[in-house]
Amino acid sequence: MTLLARMARLEASRPPTQVATIIASDQEDYETQLEGLLLRSRPGPQEVSGAIGGRAFNLTGVLKSHEEMLGELV
Repeated sequence: MTLLARMARLEASRPPTQVATIIASDQEDYETQLEGLLLRSRPGPQEVSGAIGGRAFNLTGVLKSHEEMLGELV
């Protein structure tokens, strides 16, 4: 298998990035909305953008599953 074919196969196996927007009036509102968003999300790549009190932000990361988190605690 060529390197290009392996790269394409790896890319196809990755879960799609979940994208969300949060518009919050203050830090407390942002934290409440982000918590709700993360509780509804599935594990995998995440991209969250928006504004807190008129100031823009962008977050990217990978949300881990409960099993992955527990494995790191052991």
